[in-house]
Amino acid sequence: MAGKTFTNYPTKTFGVTLFIRQSENPANNAGQTRFDLSSGQREYVGYGDSVNIYLNGITLASVSDGAITGEQEFVITRGSSLDNRLGR
Repeated sequence: MAGKTFTNYPTKTFGVTLFIRQSENPANNAGQTRFDLSSGQREYVGYGDSVNIYLNGITLASVSDGAITGEQEFVITRGSSLDNRLGR
């Protein structure tokens, strides 16, 4: 199983979804892991299995002041800037 440590510096709570890659091809999906991260919280999150250790994407969403704010990023090419950041 793979994993990463996430730290939330903003003052909002975020819902986070990690999209796990099946094998090495970004076109393949091996599922998702979802968790919440409160303001100031630091948490180690495990995902995938012994074969599926790479991430294909991440989404962040926060609800505050009557609005939903979010961002999503997905890998489409191996070796891209995002692929390298998620693979660390």
